[in-house]
This record gives sequence, structure tokens and C-alpha cells, in this order.
Amino acid sequence: MGKKKTTFTWILLVLIAIWLVFGVINFIGGLFMNSLFSGLTTITTLLTVASLVISAIYLFKLYNVKPDVIKWTDITFGFALGTYVLGLIIGLLTIGPLVILGAIFTAPIVLIIYILPWIGIRMHLKRAKRENLMDFS
Repeated sequence: MGKKKTTFTWILLVLIAIWLVFGVINFIGGLFMNSLFSGLTTITTLLTVASLVISAIYLFKLYNVKPDVIKWTDITFGFALGTYVLGLIIGLLTIGPLVILGAIFTAPIVLIIYILPWIGIRMHLKRAKRENLMDFS
């Protein structure tokens, strides 16, 4: 029998696993659609691979309820947020002012979409550790 987990953690595990499956499918499809040797495509490909690896590690840590799962929550969501900001910067450098217009309206919403779950998951894991709802050993 595995380690004790909360219902919220099981839901999170399923969502991360689904995201990983679709991420791998999207990555493989992107390899066939784009040339690996163009500059921005290479950066995007490397970021996608890094994101999939970090998410897979996080899935493993969360499934096995490792003591450093809160740290990996920060790493996973921080990397996703950093990738989004890097995408905005690259878009600004390549497309220019149009990105600024789009970012004015969408960036606050996207930041909320990244930050609120990050805070919620982090708070849940801390509470689960404090109240012994999960087996952090």
C-alpha cells in the first residue's frame, strides 16, 4: 500500500499525469512540424523538454510524498511562470509592440492563473504536513 494522500493530492496527481501525456504528444507533434535548427524553435523545444522533466519529477515527488515536495512545487510553478515571462520577452523582441498590447490585457489574467494554484497547492501541502494528513517520510 502506498503512502497516505489527500483527495486533493490525488486530483492533482491525475491532472499532472494528463498534462504530461498531452505535453509529450504536443512535443512529438512539434518535432515533426518544426525544424529543430531554427533559433527560437530550439529554445522552445529545450524549454518544453525541461518543463516535461521538471513536471515528471514533481509527479514522482508528489506521488511518493517526499519531504521536499513543497520545494518542488515552487520549482515547478516557478519554472512555468519564468517560461511565460521569457515567452513575453522573446515575443517583444521578435514581434515588437503588438506583444505589449496583447500582454496588457492577458498577462494579469495569466499571472493569476499561475499564481493562485501555486499558492493553493503550497498551502494545502503545508497544512497536510502540519496536520499529518499525508505521510511525509
